[in-house]
Amino acid sequence: MVAILLLLLASVGCARSEDLRTDVVFRLTGGYAGYDERVDISKSGEATITKRNTSPRKFRLSKSDLSRLAAGLHRSGLFTRNESFRGEGADHLEYTIQYSGAAVSAWEDRVPPKLKPVVDQLKEMLR
Repeated sequence: MVAILLLLLASVGCARSEDLRTDVVFRLTGGYAGYDERVDISKSGEATITKRNTSPRKFRLSKSDLSRLAAGLHRSGLFTRNESFRGEGADHLEYTIQYSGAAVSAWEDRVPPKLKPVVDQLKEMLR
């Protein structure tokens, strides 16, 4: 009886650590070329890429890619408040990730090591 109850609880409404809690928005902006690219990813893995002067492209993340993204976001521990990792100078590429009610922005040379795998995965989607 207890085993059945535990099985039911595990399968109904319990988010696993590899599930996204909210949608994800990734933006790549700046640079001499004036980049402004964006990836919007729903909790279910539906994604839309938007780039300047092109039509939006839609696709679906595989379950393994979605799980890897969620795990990386959770492992980073950065999405409890807004954070910014910038240096001095001009003309930097900036990455911004909005997730779980917080936004984390970082210049390309200031990405925290614990966030780098997530940024790399999201940048790969823009190619």
